Amino acid sequence: MIGVAVSLGLMTGPSIGGLLIEYYSWRAIFFLTVPIGLLFTFFAAKTLPTTVNGIQFTRIDWLGGLAWAVLLTALSLAITHLSSASWSKSYIIYSSIIALAALLLFIYQELVTLYPILPLQLFKKRYFSIAAVCAVLSFMVLFTAIMLTPFYLARIRQLQPFHIGLIMMAIPLSVLIIGPFAGWISDHIGRKIPATLGLVTTSAGTFFMSQIGAATPLWQIALFLGVLGCGQAMFLSPNSASVLSHAHSDHNGISAAMLATARNLGMLLGIAQASLVFSLSFSRATGGFDMKDFSPALTAPFITAFSAAFSVALVAGILGAVLSWLRGPDK
Repeated sequence: MIGVAVSLGLMTGPSIGGLLIEYYSWRAIFFLTVPIGLLFTFFAAKTLPTTVNGIQFTRIDWLGGLAWAVLLTALSLAITHLSSASWSKSYIIYSSIIALAALLLFIYQELVTLYPILPLQLFKKRYFSIAAVCAVLSFMVLFTAIMLTPFYLARIRQLQPFHIGLIMMAIPLSVLIIGPFAGWISDHIGRKIPATLGLVTTSAGTFFMSQIGAATPLWQIALFLGVLGCGQAMFLSPNSASVLSHAHSDHNGISAAMLATARNLGMLLGIAQASLVFSLSFSRATGGFDMKDFSPALTAPFITAFSAAFSVALVAGILGAVLSWLRGPDK
């Protein structure tokens, strides 16, 4: 059901965002999302319980949370800057040092505090560590598609933002349809097989995307994105259920939150990987050009770079499928 809710958001976001960009400005997206975020923050504060089994939760690991935020920020800045045409070695070194220092501080804090945001002992359990890594890899693949496909549709196929949003809806629409069935199947035959099959299907969709050319029919692109989305839907519910069925009741909230963190980390790494591989491949194929220099004459290098980024994502998907099959037995 959470997957369905997420899919509804992902379905409405691209189409509404496309309309706002086409008829107003990209700034309008934030004028819309900020009040929505504030509204549902208010609803959450009023609705979600502050106690579980009579226990009041008041302790928060602020230092651990700050170290984690600094780690992700420095890491994303380093990777993003690396994909820029004007990157500098000193910037990468400084950002990497900050990220490493934040990681060491985070690990130390989580080991000594009484109320860690991430109990590191959870990673000693194979079912948990494999599920978290698989979640990262699956969202790396997904956000490679979400990152690069709109650029292909805009630059190569010259579609308007609204029509790009309609094609991109193939991913959340397939998740919306397949997600509940995936959860039902995993309840009846176990989690390992559907989760692994989901990553295999995701990898198949990624392979199809790596093969598209400048004149591939739009319906085929939507179909390939739908296959990728079906794989994600088949994977997410069983993977989450696998963790929560093994986790101790005291760690249910932390386990679910860690899966969400793994998914968001996968989003970040997927966008970074797609940007980095695409920009390096495009620059090499064009003798140093950047995407801001794109013209129809550079269509062939664009397709080459597009395929290279999806090929790297395909490796991540296959690795995730192998790891998923190696997870512990179903409970």
